[in-house]
Amino acid sequence: MFYKINFLTHMYNLAQCIEKFGVEADFDFHSFEVHLRGWNRRVKLLPRFIYFKNGTLAYASHPTDDSSDFIGWLPYARKQWGLATDKMSFKDYCVASGLRTPKFFTRWADVTVDVVSKQRTSSFGQGIGGPFRLAEARQRAEALGNGGYLEEFIEGKIAKVWYWNGTLIGLEVLPLPTVVGDGEQTVEALVQARLRNQKIEAVLPIVETTVVYFGKSLSYVPRHGESVIVDFQYGSALRILPLYKNLNVLGSYEGKEAMAELMRAGPIFWQGIPDDVRENTLFVIDAMIDSQQQVWFLEMNSNPIVNPDTYMTMFEVLFGRAN
Repeated sequence: MFYKINFLTHMYNLAQCIEKFGVEADFDFHSFEVHLRGWNRRVKLLPRFIYFKNGTLAYASHPTDDSSDFIGWLPYARKQWGLATDKMSFKDYCVASGLRTPKFFTRWADVTVDVVSKQRTSSFGQGIGGPFRLAEARQRAEALGNGGYLEEFIEGKIAKVWYWNGTLIGLEVLPLPTVVGDGEQTVEALVQARLRNQKIEAVLPIVETTVVYFGKSLSYVPRHGESVIVDFQYGSALRILPLYKNLNVLGSYEGKEAMAELMRAGPIFWQGIPDDVRENTLFVIDAMIDSQQQVWFLEMNSNPIVNPDTYMTMFEVLFGRAN
């Protein structure tokens, strides 16, 4: 599953900004670029697309026959920096900055908590394994591989947090993916039914370790209406989401402890971006929000999907506040 918001939603939100700020706009049907003029300024918005390359997802700056989805406009080409490309550097930065992040280990023998296995430079959820209980983790001895590490498994809700510069502009909060029993089918059969035409082999390792972690098995038959957690990833193929709906829940988190922490963290993360690429930058932070409303920061993405609610804040910075 790769969650996206359709082109019409992006175009609608952009059109609202164009009208509110009183700027002129031209759309290039060949490149999908948007050229803005107003307030004695000219701004070019560059499109972003995703496509499959050798069976995995990748980003593109131009539409092609292989493009699968449009994921928004930004006023700059792709940016990269250390905190976003190296998860271990991100964790070190969190620790140094007083931001909560899960414990991490580079050897199974050193583990002191339940963990998942990750790769320090991967993207799109590649190279993830687990979760593993402490007792099981202590018994494992296989090599983690080049760049592998173990991260404390935090149970809770999965959060994606959008920031423009240091300003919090978007928040998605999702539960761990589940299947619901009918009293007849096994967990494995329910997973296969959810995947439809996709092969279960691609997700079975994560599903099996997750189901076992929460005290069940692939052969377990859930009661009618019983939910069984089958994955712990944001981009799980087993997640059911309203198609193309903007899931920004920022407003519903006003006044909660998690919101205060997310707002405090934004400027701190922004300062971790190098000076030469810091200004006018969109970035996303992956996090977990536990049952106590504590936020656990996991990693940073410098090349994210653009949440359509980005455009209003982006216009305010690029053109000044509208009347």
